[in-house]
Amino acid sequence: MNAMVRELTYAQAIQEVLSHQTRQARSGAVIETVSLPDLVEQSAELVAPELLQRVAIEVDQSLAELGPVRVARLSLKQTFQNLIVNAAEAIRAAGRERGSLRISAEVL
Repeated sequence: MNAMVRELTYAQAIQEVLSHQTRQARSGAVIETVSLPDLVEQSAELVAPELLQRVAIEVDQSLAELGPVRVARLSLKQTFQNLIVNAAEAIRAAGRERGSLRISAEVL
């Protein structure tokens, strides 16, 4: 059952990304107010389980301290997802079973 829910969530995410890309192509990026820690969590849910089990994701308190931010949510969600996948693949390529990824933020 859990695998079925994950598959449905993944399919919905793909549909959301495709819809977003279509809208963006027509009118530009959609800017939304989001919580960055929540967005990292949502991004991790879309990563294949065999990759996700390789990486311990640490969301630094600095993301929460920023509070809600206005961003192109789907673009940043895809960026976080790619970051997680790249980290997991780098861990695998290094011949390690597990590693960690720390995500933090700084206002410049």
